[in-house]
Amino acid sequence: MSTDNFKKTILSRILSLLSGIIVKTTTTGNAWALKVTTENPSIASSTALAASLVVKASAGSLFTAAIYNGNVGTQYIQVHNAASLPANATVPLFTFAMATGTTQILDFNLLGLTCSTGIVLCNSSTAATKTIGANDTWFTASYR
Repeated sequence: MSTDNFKKTILSRILSLLSGIIVKTTTTGNAWALKVTTENPSIASSTALAASLVVKASAGSLFTAAIYNGNVGTQYIQVHNAASLPANATVPLFTFAMATGTTQILDFNLLGLTCSTGIVLCNSSTAATKTIGANDTWFTASYR
């Protein structure tokens, strides 16, 4: 790829990204304003302690997730780009270690973490691949 084509590709991707957070104002026709909130995010939450939560079964963006680890030890929380709970040994999109008895909040900012297939949160006893754990985690997520 030539340097000019590379620059055009990067610029096109930046403009596409910015179009989701910058909107034209209607007052002057020439001014632009920064959109500072997501539009009507939906909320998905566990109804009891669980090992996983299908946040969205189709493409979307994960904005925040509040997670409680009720396990007796550290476990890994994973985000998967999937429409349903993936099989064990599946590689997650994102993973982090979470200490016992703690609550953590993931914040993917106003742009969110884009998932082309769906959004699934789960606990795992391993970091690099999914090894589903016990029903001892509470998940709450905002998404669109």
